Amino acid sequence: MRLEDIKEKAIDFYDYDINQQEDILDEIFKIASTGNKQEFIDDARKLFPQFEMSGIGVIYEALTKDPKAWGSFFVGEFKRAFKDAEGTHYPFDTLTVLDEIGMMPRVNYEFAHDIIKLLAQYINHHEFVFQHRAIILLGDWLGNGNANKHLALLQTLENCSVNNSNWKIRYVCYTTLWENNKHSDRVKLSFMDRIRSKFQDPYSI
Repeated sequence: MRLEDIKEKAIDFYDYDINQQEDILDEIFKIASTGNKQEFIDDARKLFPQFEMSGIGVIYEALTKDPKAWGSFFVGEFKRAFKDAEGTHYPFDTLTVLDEIGMMPRVNYEFAHDIIKLLAQYINHHEFVFQHRAIILLGDWLGNGNANKHLALLQTLENCSVNNSNWKIRYVCYTTLWENNKHSDRVKLSFMDRIRSKFQDPYSI
């Protein structure tokens, strides 16, 4: 069986019940584990564009069963998504597919630091959507001691939580630091930003 044989199941993944979804993930993982690795990667990138509901998120979820084996692929997918998002009118839709990779168990994998370094490059991007998605995604990767190897990045996030002109960026910087217990007394959410978050979703932009 090849990946193309299960394409429709991946696309329609959320139409299935939980047990059927697990079976689909197992099928994808079996294809990935028993066949030619580069062929699987090439097929995944050809068959599943990086946008929501294309099925690519299901591929990522299946491969998180063995993060060490697929770490370099995940790093490549982060690079691909951010590069492709630069050329689209809807970068948010491209970048949200990366959330599935962050759902793996929080273990200090070596490849996580490559992802952290890549995301750090986008914190000061000229478009808010790239800043926003990079900071939210960082929240998935800074745990389990990873943050201790990126102290300059933590300082950047602190500065961002106080000084960024966009309240949603300030908010996600704040929550990313607090969720990873990497905040100082300087990191506080303003009264107005708290109020704004009650009436608008700070996690969409």
